[in-house]
This record gives sequence, structure tokens and C-alpha cells, in this order.
Amino acid sequence: MAELEDGSLDVVFLVLRPGTEKKFAVEGLWKFEVSLVTSPRLAPRRRVSLKSLAQHPFLLYRQESYFEEQIDQYFQRHGFVPNVAMRLDNAEPMKALVRSGFGISPIPHWAVRKEIESGELVEIRLKESPPVSQLAMIRRRTRHVPAPAAAFIQLAEEWMELAQL
Repeated sequence: MAELEDGSLDVVFLVLRPGTEKKFAVEGLWKFEVSLVTSPRLAPRRRVSLKSLAQHPFLLYRQESYFEEQIDQYFQRHGFVPNVAMRLDNAEPMKALVRSGFGISPIPHWAVRKEIESGELVEIRLKESPPVSQLAMIRRRTRHVPAPAAAFIQLAEEWMELAQL
């Protein structure tokens, strides 16, 4: 967010941390579900409880990220302690490792929708409700929004509506 503060960037997408709206203008806000995904060969055949997955290795996001804080809170609410095998910064390497049978990972559903539909990944059906988060599009609080940034914000809002995120 330093780049947004210093004017290097006009718009940023991020998982909304409480209080962000006090410092920045929130241009768009979209709720999304987080899917627990695994490879087809490791997928349970029925709906399972989160606690029943304790023996499986989990690929999680790095601990400094707010998104990972939300995942950790979700696990804590359900009394679940994941067997953390690795922490990564990005969903793409997580998806590749999960596809290869390395374990289970919580990934935003919109980021794995194609892989679930194609059968490359399987969404684990949980007895518990899935985690939910919010993606925000934010900008600096200024009176003047550069024309390219304003056009981008409008296009992003239209795309997010079409994508049903």
C-alpha cells in the first residue's frame, strides 16, 4: 500500500482489512467464498468435517497477509489446527502443488473455478460453512482521480459484476 500512498499506483485490489476505508477510498467491494481444494486422487468422496482433514498437509498463505489471518481465524473458530507443510505468497504455485497431490489449500473460489470445472482440482465439501472474505478496489483519497484511473475503476466494476464475484 506504500505505492498507493506515494502515488506510484492509482488503484489497488486487496483483501479488505478493517480500517482501510478510513485511509483510502473504497471504489468496489466484493464478497467471495474460499474453497478448500485438493487433487482428484486425494479428494474425500463425501462431505467431511474440517477436523477430519487434520492429517493432510496444508499449503497456506504467508502469515503476514491479512487473507491468511482470516483463514487462521476460520480454522480457530472450528477448533482446527492444520498440518502446515508450506506457506506461499501466491495462489498459482499453491494450485500447481495441490494438483500434483501435495495436499490441501484454501484458495479464493474465483481463482480455482476453472480448475474445479475442468476436474484438475476438487473442492472439498465441508460440513462447516466455507470461509468468506472481501476483495476491495481502493485508491488514494483525493479530489482528483486521473481519467485513466477513473476509466479503469469503471471497467473493473463492470467486469466484477459480470464475473459475479
